[in-house]
Amino acid sequence: MKKSLISLLLISSLYLVAQTPVRIVCMGNSITHGKIDKPSNTIVQLSYRPCLWEMLDSAGVNVDMVGYYKLWFDESPTNLAPTPVSKHTGHVFDRDHDSYYGAKSYDLLYGNQSSGWTGSPLPKLSDRLKYYTPDIALVHIGSNDPDSILNKTVLNIETIIDELRTKNPKVIVFVAKVITVWRAINTKVDQIAADKNTEESPVIAVDLATGFINDPANPNTMTFDWVHPNPKGQRFMADRWYKAIQNQLNKGTGFSENLQDKVEVYPSISSGIIRIKSSANAQIQIVNALGRAIKSLKVIENISVELDLSNFVDGLYVVNINQDGRTVSKKIILNKR
Repeated sequence: MKKSLISLLLISSLYLVAQTPVRIVCMGNSITHGKIDKPSNTIVQLSYRPCLWEMLDSAGVNVDMVGYYKLWFDESPTNLAPTPVSKHTGHVFDRDHDSYYGAKSYDLLYGNQSSGWTGSPLPKLSDRLKYYTPDIALVHIGSNDPDSILNKTVLNIETIIDELRTKNPKVIVFVAKVITVWRAINTKVDQIAADKNTEESPVIAVDLATGFINDPANPNTMTFDWVHPNPKGQRFMADRWYKAIQNQLNKGTGFSENLQDKVEVYPSISSGIIRIKSSANAQIQIVNALGRAIKSLKVIENISVELDLSNFVDGLYVVNINQDGRTVSKKIILNKR
């Protein structure tokens, strides 16, 4: 993977700022696609995509969502629903994706001749990839595949990875254990990742199934209808994707002895309380979006400090950590809603 790409993607770990866009494609079916209500032209199933994009955008990542398609399901290209806007940055959501309502793994790979997919037949993946090049692919597919064809589903997902690599030999592919937790494909995702993983093009299993609540009768449900994620489910999925990207790109980057590994600041999106833990003495300064220091403190080795920022306005803040003359910055989002 290119050094510049590694550096850029570390922004999602809330460390650095770079200018080259990170190209991310979200691939899947209705769970990823989302849909609108035709009569009102409003989005009724948003999917995780805007939530994940907002997390990355708020962290300062120059992210380019890529794909073959731009619309939500049932959305007319001549009558677009209002596009989500980040409440943190004011940036407009990047609509591009490669996901299709009702798609099975076969359809995502080989296309579908029905005109109901995009208003015209869906081309095969190798043809769709002529229109975009991903650095990262998030693949959530298999929830519509019958368990009786499990081996075919596995082969389709592995071939999707091969096609992505044909377009970009250094693509990073994240394959999900799907949120329809009862599907047999979830028993095979770890093996797919192990079989297809390479040093040049990592393949990482992401567990979106464990902890996901499908039952709409459950007060903590994460779906509208057992399958399609409600806002709570959308954030659950986005958070798992986001953390998986962070974890992978922190490996093997030469940062193991760096200051950023010696200090933890969490959560990255907080309703008011943040925690800072250091493996060595550190001077900490918290700065608001105007560049004004609002708090300063010292963290002693191996001691975790809890800070209450709930009196401050929602928005982006920077935590500057200094140890022995070295400084790194980590960004947090204060969101008390």
